[in-house]
Amino acid sequence: TFKKAEAILKVAQERILETEQMIEAQKRKIKIKEKALKKALLDKKLKEAIVNAKKADVIAKKAVLKQAEIELKRAESLLKEGVIPKDRYDKIKTSYETAKSAFIIAKELKKQAEINLQSHFNIIEQTKISLKAEKFLLKHLEATLKRNKQEVKRREAEAKLAYLKLSYTKI
Repeated sequence: TFKKAEAILKVAQERILETEQMIEAQKRKIKIKEKALKKALLDKKLKEAIVNAKKADVIAKKAVLKQAEIELKRAESLLKEGVIPKDRYDKIKTSYETAKSAFIIAKELKKQAEINLQSHFNIIEQTKISLKAEKFLLKHLEATLKRNKQEVKRREAEAKLAYLKLSYTKI
């Protein structure tokens, strides 16, 4: 039974090596996830800045549109009175239409930036959850390693006892 005890001990020692390798791999995964989270958090700041810039752009485009609208109303009135020629009115109307389009585009770009930011928040949350799961798995592996080491000590004791019994039977 000494050989059997030795074989069982060897298997237990191999389990320790396998578990240690799994722990190292898990630690690498955690580092990768932590880096990904750090990058995602930095990207979040950039995306927030983009949203803020888009909001400011909407405000600016709205002001330009209001001014163009005032000028268009004034030009309509002046055209009816015959003070300005039709081509001058057409240029002012074109400026108004351009300002209106720019405002609509700015609002849409702001909306897209906000959607992108919200999507990024979801990515951050998923990364945090994934990181938490990886850390939980690491703790589980470390607990398994501890149990495996305890099993090796027990198996070593059994092997020593089997060796002693074997040596007593030879005498």
